[in-house]
Amino acid sequence: MIKEYAPSLSNRGHFLDEIEVYKQKGGRDKFMSLFCYDDSVKEYVKEKGKIAGYNGIIYLAQEHILDVDGETFEEAKDGMEDLVELLKDINVPHKLFFSGRGFHISIPEQSFKWEPHKDLHMYVKEALDSKGIFKFADPAVTDKTRLIRINNTINSKSGLYKSEIHGWMSSIELEDMEIYASKINKKSEYGFQEEVEPVFNVLPKKQV
Repeated sequence: MIKEYAPSLSNRGHFLDEIEVYKQKGGRDKFMSLFCYDDSVKEYVKEKGKIAGYNGIIYLAQEHILDVDGETFEEAKDGMEDLVELLKDINVPHKLFFSGRGFHISIPEQSFKWEPHKDLHMYVKEALDSKGIFKFADPAVTDKTRLIRINNTINSKSGLYKSEIHGWMSSIELEDMEIYASKINKKSEYGFQEEVEPVFNVLPKKQV
């Protein structure tokens, strides 16, 4: 599967293998698509000159990303901590990232019961909402062509890197997080290794 790769928000419509996108690092404001695509998206962009309006089939990425933000770092951290507890309660593994301002939480593709579909994003949004995820995460970050910041690239609004953090780091204060995220940190392996039972049913709904 492929993802959209955007070296900047004004330079969209590039596509790389999902793993190759994850390997990109350094520089400011580099983004990737939240969902994956097949080659039909390339034909659409070639014809239309943009990805906006694409209505083809989409696929879940190996890591589905939830976005937690707030007016302040503390507000975002509170939301992140609540969401982490919720994921633990429903047995969904996660990886935690400081996004440069707020937090991103990756959950495994295996936690979804799914199949490729042009409306997959809608089913994902509905299932996440039913489990209370959007009490803490931004529901807008399920759009079909949504971009999300790539790990180990700089958030130009803060000058800090999106960086994976570990459990003990989730409680540190902003000043310590700024020190940690001021440089590229070691990248983790992409995807999840443990076996995961599906928690979110995002299979297409039957039409009557």
